Amino acid sequence: MALRIAVSNADLAASRFAISPLWELTCALRRLSESGPDAPRRRAIPAIDPWLARARPRFEALRREADLDVVLALDGPNYGVDFLSPVPDSVSCTIDDLLAQVRATPPGQAHQEIAEVLRRYPARDERVRRVLAGDDIAARAAGVLAVAWDELLRPEWPTLRAVLERDVAYRAGQLAAKGWATALADLSPKLRWRDGTIECATVSPDEDAPLGGRGLLFVRRSSSGRASPSASIRHGLPRSPTRRGGSRRCGRRPAAGSMTRSSRLAS
Repeated sequence: MALRIAVSNADLAASRFAISPLWELTCALRRLSESGPDAPRRRAIPAIDPWLARARPRFEALRREADLDVVLALDGPNYGVDFLSPVPDSVSCTIDDLLAQVRATPPGQAHQEIAEVLRRYPARDERVRRVLAGDDIAARAAGVLAVAWDELLRPEWPTLRAVLERDVAYRAGQLAAKGWATALADLSPKLRWRDGTIECATVSPDEDAPLGGRGLLFVRRSSSGRASPSASIRHGLPRSPTRRGGSRRCGRRPAAGSMTRSSRLAS
């Protein structure tokens, strides 16, 4: 199963790269929740084990002191709400810019996306369910993420950002000078270039996504605490999915202003 993205010369000219500190944060929270000793889906991730060990005491303290379980309930193993991951518009996009977008999510949109996540992954904690049902859920989630950023990733961000910015400059040069096949090399094992089309392996049925000259937005990601960047791509068609990719994992986010489902790529 794959998403097939037909790419033209106009799409090449319109494509660009971005960095998202908020995507880094939500990825970090997911890694920490999945790698704990009591996690039901415990995942061993040797490449980032040292960072996970350093961050775990702060992560566990946040679970006790803040509504971190509310945020975790919004991001299931293979499906998560879109409003927690607004698409960055450049490499200079800040955490404050992105959290402002989260806070601005209309309650109706938030509740629609939450309902689908809970249908797939019911929240067991009654208090979490009550918080998720509130009209202020987007603002509360943004507040929790702001605290988590300060505690977990802000100290690491200058180093991670420098690595990502260097990689973005390199990849953008490869794309302009040598084309898609070279630029996509090593971005993700789920991406490949074949016969003028980018193929992205997914857990969803086969899908074709013509770009119509709108190009792609690639969001580079460090996979939290790891210095080797991974890839994310977004196609900007109205009411169509976004593609986000991490270390052996990708996701799907909607184009700006759309309300579409979200599901991560196969691990």
